Amino acid sequence: MVPFDRHRLTNLAFGRKLMTSAALLLGLGLFFGGWIVSVQLTRWETTTVALFQWGERLEDLALAPR
Repeated sequence: MVPFDRHRLTNLAFGRKLMTSAALLLGLGLFFGGWIVSVQLTRWETTTVALFQWGERLEDLALAPR
């Protein structure tokens, strides 16, 4: 009896698996790159502390009088 394959990536050729993995890593890199650029534009510093306290800065900007 042939086992039923529920995962589509397992049946891809090696080149297609490599391209799919590269695309996923590129997307992850673009996500984090966009996050760092957003922190830079709202806080003007890209330290580790600034990256993790970015939510507080956005809250300050949202509550600031206009």
